[in-house]
Amino acid sequence: MVQSGLVIFYYEAALNHPPASQCPDLQNYAATCTPSDITIAEDAPTLAKVEKAVRQLRNGTAAGSNKITPELLQYAESPIS
Repeated sequence: MVQSGLVIFYYEAALNHPPASQCPDLQNYAATCTPSDITIAEDAPTLAKVEKAVRQLRNGTAAGSNKITPELLQYAESPIS
């Protein structure tokens, strides 16, 4: 029972904190930004290009920041989106 009390204490301390303060730089940028300033790539890769890129991944390499290994993508039963 003592351990569960420590867990509750830890999460209460970690999650119950005052709200973050506003970032003036972000607020200023948001106020001056217009939709024409934003560029979004509209040329998404086709499924065939993605499948080819996955096939070309080398096995045994480290997982990326998303913790997905090349083998997981290569041996999936159907395309993963």
